[in-house]
Amino acid sequence: MKKSSSLLLLLLAILSYNPIAAKERTQKVSINTAAGNSIYINGKKALPEKGKYLLPKTQNTHLITAKREGYLDATTCAVPYLANGYTYPNTFNIGLEMIPLPNKLDDAKNLRIEAVPIDLKNESNKIRIFSDYSKYLKKSEKKEAKKRSEFEDIEYDNSIFSQRLNGFLKEVGFIDTTDKVLQNGYLNNLITTVKITEYTYNRAPAHAYFEYGGMVYTELKAEWTLTDIYGDTIFSYETTMVSDKIGYGKNKSISETVKVSITNALTKGLIEFMQTPEVTTSLKDKSLIQKEASFSTIELGLGAKTVSSLSDAIKSSVTIKADDSHGSGFIVSNQGHIITNFHVIALAKNLKVVMNDKTEHAVEIVRISKIHDLALLRIAVQNSVPFIISNSKELEIAADIFAVGSPKAEDLSQSISKGIISGKRRTDQGFFLMQIDASVNSGNSGGAIVTKEGLVLGVVSAKLFGYGIEGIGFGIPAYEILDRLKIKL
Repeated sequence: MKKSSSLLLLLLAILSYNPIAAKERTQKVSINTAAGNSIYINGKKALPEKGKYLLPKTQNTHLITAKREGYLDATTCAVPYLANGYTYPNTFNIGLEMIPLPNKLDDAKNLRIEAVPIDLKNESNKIRIFSDYSKYLKKSEKKEAKKRSEFEDIEYDNSIFSQRLNGFLKEVGFIDTTDKVLQNGYLNNLITTVKITEYTYNRAPAHAYFEYGGMVYTELKAEWTLTDIYGDTIFSYETTMVSDKIGYGKNKSISETVKVSITNALTKGLIEFMQTPEVTTSLKDKSLIQKEASFSTIELGLGAKTVSSLSDAIKSSVTIKADDSHGSGFIVSNQGHIITNFHVIALAKNLKVVMNDKTEHAVEIVRISKIHDLALLRIAVQNSVPFIISNSKELEIAADIFAVGSPKAEDLSQSISKGIISGKRRTDQGFFLMQIDASVNSGNSGGAIVTKEGLVLGVVSAKLFGYGIEGIGFGIPAYEILDRLKIKL
């Protein structure tokens, strides 16, 4: 019985054997590419046989990629275009002009993408659909793109593409991947925002009657803006880019394919933007170091009375108000000079200083240091009671300190919180910050960090935010105020 069962299994195996099915069916195709490129089909390196590449005839859309070290991958897709689902075009051109990747110099600044909003209305949002891939091969881009209906505005979450572009910048070395907290200094960082102004979506399914996948590509017009960390515009540029041809099929949805296509077009635009003379110059520009080092000295008068207690400190602290934000500051001369952070006044409109007695005053910006995030302002108030700024470079760890300012909201102006000096930290620019655990919030920036006698030890500049993070704030040491703004008391 056992022997007859074995014979039956062998007979069934012989009858079911199909020599055609056992050997994968392939189509010989020509792939024209530039010298030095390597060709990959569906992610696997492919080598030509007698000048031809073997393309699996599987009724699927295949990914063809050209790779070369130091260049952006070039991609196209092989789409079955006849009703049988097994026939592909015989020739493909890919990577004939590879795009070189940006090369970061050792002393170049980091660059990151802050925003990529896509919210296009009908007039800037077009679509070009082919009934099948064979029609695309005949008409290609000659077919006119049509405006979408008013119900088909395109809108994507900004985070999708900013994350993907920042991932690319990380790969090519323009984003610091070290696990450091204090790495966003002015000298070492630039920011880019992208606004997509026109969008055309193109799609060609394999065949009108069968679900064999298909091809998608996008055309984008985008405005790129380079800014410093404070949001000041350095350079703007417009690109018009066409993505590679991206295939979709059983294991890849059309919606995800569209996102890949948009990312590809944006990446090409980003590379073009980064290779402009204006951006390459900005990435290595450190000229502000010399400019700020050449500041002339400003002498400030203290007068007969100065801050000598926490009560005095509250009275001589101010709120710096703009149209849509506020920060803190403190008086440092009897002629109405005020110290704050530069980021408190950067891009601010209709600046006003609100005193402890609730009076408002117009502001003159006397001097700024973008590198050190400091600003010297002045209001037309005489005989004000100034703080004394410590010129000591010694920071006593665990010493009691008090932070004075306007946390969170303007109606909380001249609040005071207690803490200690938790540490002395070095930034990515090589400067020092004092770490404090006093309670500080948005609005405290620019406020004084003082002793119980009201002596200024520093300026509140930042706080770490995030899940599980409490009591980690930072201040610019007081001696930096005098040194970096070239102030003499």
